[in-house]
Amino acid sequence: MRIIKSTLSLVVLIGFLFFSFSELTVDAASGDRHTPYSAFKKHKLSFQPDAWEQKRTIEVQLLEIQRGNSANEIVIEENLFNSVPKSDEEWILMKYNLKYVSGPEEELYADEIISSINSFFTPKGTSLSPETATFSGEREGYGEYDVSFYPGSESVVWYGILVKKSVGGYPLVRIPTSTHPETWTTSYAWLSTNPGYKEQVNITKINLNKASIRLGTGTSEKLTASIQPVNATNKAITWTSSNSKIAKVDSNGVIKALKAGSAKITAKTSNGKTAVSTVTVVPVISAKTTDHRAVKNQSIVNKNTTITITNNKIKSKTVTKSGTKYAWPSSGLFNKEGKYTITVKDYYNQTNSFTFTIDKKAPSAPTVQKITSKSAYVTGSAEKSSKVYIYRGSKVIAQGPASTQGKYKIKISKQKKGTQLKIQAIDQAGNKSKIRTTKVY
Repeated sequence: MRIIKSTLSLVVLIGFLFFSFSELTVDAASGDRHTPYSAFKKHKLSFQPDAWEQKRTIEVQLLEIQRGNSANEIVIEENLFNSVPKSDEEWILMKYNLKYVSGPEEELYADEIISSINSFFTPKGTSLSPETATFSGEREGYGEYDVSFYPGSESVVWYGILVKKSVGGYPLVRIPTSTHPETWTTSYAWLSTNPGYKEQVNITKINLNKASIRLGTGTSEKLTASIQPVNATNKAITWTSSNSKIAKVDSNGVIKALKAGSAKITAKTSNGKTAVSTVTVVPVISAKTTDHRAVKNQSIVNKNTTITITNNKIKSKTVTKSGTKYAWPSSGLFNKEGKYTITVKDYYNQTNSFTFTIDKKAPSAPTVQKITSKSAYVTGSAEKSSKVYIYRGSKVIAQGPASTQGKYKIKISKQKKGTQLKIQAIDQAGNKSKIRTTKVY
C-alpha cells in the first residue's frame, strides 16, 4: 500500500514539475520560522503535504531531546553501523509522541509527518538533510520507518540525526499544513526543539475602556487598552484616527479633539487584533434658543437661550452680562436681555469664550422720505444695522440694510402715483418693527 501511494505521488509530482516548476513555491504559515511553536508543547495541526491529498489532523509533541556525548553513546549502542561522529559532528536524539487525530481511513507513516530526510532545518531555514540513525536495540520498532497510524492512534517515535555542531544542537522542525490546489503553494508549521525556547503568546483580544467619547474642541483624553491574555509576548499597540483633522491620537492613546465632527480611534495589536472607539467632538460651549435654533458665537437672538458646557473636565466657568459679573443660572437658561460673555477654563489649560446677545425689543417703525412716481430710491431712518423691507401689498419689491448710523437708501423701480407702500425693519435678533405705510405722490 505504501509503495503504491509513494509511486503515485512521485508520478504526479514529476508531471507537475515538468509543466509548472516555475509556480512551485514555499512559504511559512502561522507558527513560522521566525516565531515557531515550541515542539515541547502539544500542538494539533492540519496536515496536507500534497494538494491532491485530503487534509488530516495530527498532534505533535517532543517529549525528550539529547545531543552530544550522551546521544552519541545511545545511537552507537542502538546499532554498531550508525556512524561515529567526527570532531565537528554530533548526534541529536529526539523522542516524539505523534497522533493521527482524524482524516481518511488510510495508513499514515511517522516519516510522512516528520522525516529525518527533509523535516529538520537550521534556525536560518537551511535544510539539514542529515544522516539518520538505525534503531536495533531498546528503541527497535519505534523508528520513523517502523511506526504507522490510523485515525485515533498514537505512538512514541524516535529520531536520530547526525549534524554539524555548528547547527547549535536544536534544529527546527517543519510540518506541511496545507497545499493550495492551484498554485501548489505549501504552508508549514515550524517547531523549535530548543528546551529553553518560549513560544510566542499571541494576543487573542483587545478592549478599550470606552466604546465612545464625547470631547469638547481643544480638549484631550486618554484611551486605555487591555489585552488578553495578559502574558502576551508582544504587547505593542498602534493607535490611528480615521480623521486626524477632527481628532488625532498619539502613540499612548491620548486623543486630542481638534474640531467638531466624529472620528474612529483604532487600537491595533502586532498580530492584527483591533478595538475601536468613536470620538464625537463638539464645541466646548454650545447654545440653543428655546425654539431649538443653534446660536453661533457673537449672535444676537430674540429668544431665551440655553447654554450647554460639553467638556466634562471644567476647572471654572464665568459669565458677564453687559460687562458685569452675572450669576450662572442653574438650568443654564438665559432669559434676560443683554450681552453675555461666557468663559470656560478646563483642566487641559484651554480657555474658551462665547458671546451672545438677547434682544427681545422690537425696533421702532422706520421713517420714510417722500416717494414720488419718479423716485428711484426709498430713503429714511431705521434701527442701526437692521434690514428694511418695502412691500406693495404682500409682495416684497425691494430690501436693503440700514447703516450703522441708522440710515437706509434702497433702490426701487418707479411706482405709479397713488400706489400704497409699506416699510418694515427687522433687527439682527429677528424682531420686527411696526409697519410704516406711505403712498407714492
